[in-house]
Amino acid sequence: MSTYQIYHPHHVNGKELDEFLARGWFRSGSMLFISQYIFLGEDVYSPVRLRLPLAGYKMKKRLRSLYRKVTKEFSYIIRPASITAEKEALYRQHCPRFGGYVPGTLKENLLGADRQQVFDTREVCVYDGKKLIAVSFFDMGNNSMASILGLFDQAYSKFSLGMFTMLAEILYGQEQGVDFYYPGYVLPGNERFNYKLRLGNLEGYLDKGGWVSYDQLDLTALPVTRMKRELGRLAEALDEVGIKHKLVHYPPFQLDLGWGSRSQLRSPLWVYCLPGETIFPLVVDYDMAKGGFSFGLYQEMIEGLLYDIRSLFKDQTNDKTVLAMLERYKEVAFYESPYDMAEAIKLFLAAPEVEQEIFP
Repeated sequence: MSTYQIYHPHHVNGKELDEFLARGWFRSGSMLFISQYIFLGEDVYSPVRLRLPLAGYKMKKRLRSLYRKVTKEFSYIIRPASITAEKEALYRQHCPRFGGYVPGTLKENLLGADRQQVFDTREVCVYDGKKLIAVSFFDMGNNSMASILGLFDQAYSKFSLGMFTMLAEILYGQEQGVDFYYPGYVLPGNERFNYKLRLGNLEGYLDKGGWVSYDQLDLTALPVTRMKRELGRLAEALDEVGIKHKLVHYPPFQLDLGWGSRSQLRSPLWVYCLPGETIFPLVVDYDMAKGGFSFGLYQEMIEGLLYDIRSLFKDQTNDKTVLAMLERYKEVAFYESPYDMAEAIKLFLAAPEVEQEIFP
């Protein structure tokens, strides 16, 4: 599969949602997407999508206890989703807990910039008397359902209302005869979303292996693990030939400005040779599909200057991150071996005509 795919539907019916979810897609706003890489904090990870088969599923003892505790103290209702001032207030309170880019309103988060209702979205609302203290949103398909977003009043943190609303969604799915519950993804190497694993009996999705028991997943086969390993080998080869370099994080790999540029840089990680010394960035990225290293000269895309990219990746502003949108100016070489690539770069830099082209 490609590094990142995105689909903007006008409407998604139940059968279509079932098919997208089964192929590892997830939804954000009014779009569906699938990505091999996600930036969070100061690192990049490969997400593992999760699903829970609902037939015969029974909560673990601790989860049953949590469910009973919350339902004893509070009431809840499940109904078609709606956006209200109460829910917007919970969203604003919850926003600091999110990482990365966060839409300014709940409406934008659920419906996207075009504010269109594309999915059959429902909600779990938890009340303390008449006060809304938690809400979660999920999409319904014919045979599957996907948890989208959970919010709760921070004053009620001790009740684990985020986990409770997931349990309420699961019970609702079982009552409706749904086959699968999709709670999103986890990021191996980062524990932020590992609370989802508390559900137990989960399956995980890898692009080449499909759905298997999460406990049987080979997490060493994740794309980001392979990419980091190969770029590490390249770094060693560049050290041997004396070429300065640094590993770069590149969050804009996922942005599509609509111009359809095939030369747009699409790798989340790459090696920057002679950083800051050349007119054109000298980029080496690892092509997962071809199994080799690609070396080229890049330049900033003019179209990228029209967007406030830093606001999209405000938690990615550090010395190893490049946020300028880049496109290939000249393709120079491709090699499977990192040592062959290092030697090719050394010869390229030594050519007299190259010195005039790339150095200020």
